Amino acid sequence: MKNIYIDESGSMTTKYSNNNRFFVIGMIIVDSKKSSKLKNDMKRYISNNLDELRALDVNQKMFFPDGKFKELKGSELSPKMKLDFARYMANNKSFKIVLIRIDNTRLGSSSLYDNTARAFNYILTLNLKHNFKQGILPLEDYSLQIDQRNTRTESTNALEEHLWLYLVFDLEYMKSVKVSYFESQDSYLVQLADFYSNLYFSYLHNPARYKKIIWDLIKEKTIVDEFVFPPNY
Repeated sequence: MKNIYIDESGSMTTKYSNNNRFFVIGMIIVDSKKSSKLKNDMKRYISNNLDELRALDVNQKMFFPDGKFKELKGSELSPKMKLDFARYMANNKSFKIVLIRIDNTRLGSSSLYDNTARAFNYILTLNLKHNFKQGILPLEDYSLQIDQRNTRTESTNALEEHLWLYLVFDLEYMKSVKVSYFESQDSYLVQLADFYSNLYFSYLHNPARYKKIIWDLIKEKTIVDEFVFPPNY
């Protein structure tokens, strides 16, 4: 079975797109048997860097009031620590990264964002179809584990039902699929997806600072795809 952990950075907006051009979805793809090692490597890094993480947590998003660690947030890390953590995790060769870049400024008057949960599911499905067609994802059983922060209650079952109909039964790209939603603090690997989506989001806004790490991850085939929406036809 393949596990895919999913989180995002930025905002889905057309009204404020001048100040919020990009919305990024990050996907961590790992065999279920290797998920534990990936999680343990991440926990080890956090444990070894607790003091620095605590010093960076000025917005109190990574630690509980009692000082206990809560979750890793890419947006709270310094540029130096982002680069250090990205390189550390890339040494674990068991996972791949797919990045989805949505350009809000190119959506114009589109009604896509009238329901952002539906828009998220639609773009994610387009990306998955592309990944299968390109041979990035194999025919396999899949478990998608997604941060539930921006998910409407009525849409929690919609994505799984749609993927069964479209990618399992119709196109036969998947053998089966299960979609689960988590509070990011309850899943280290959803947090890892948050980190890489934020790293890429940071790169889009400051290419000079983050270009080398992004290019290194592409060269090393850790980042295996950058999906652009709307497409550049």
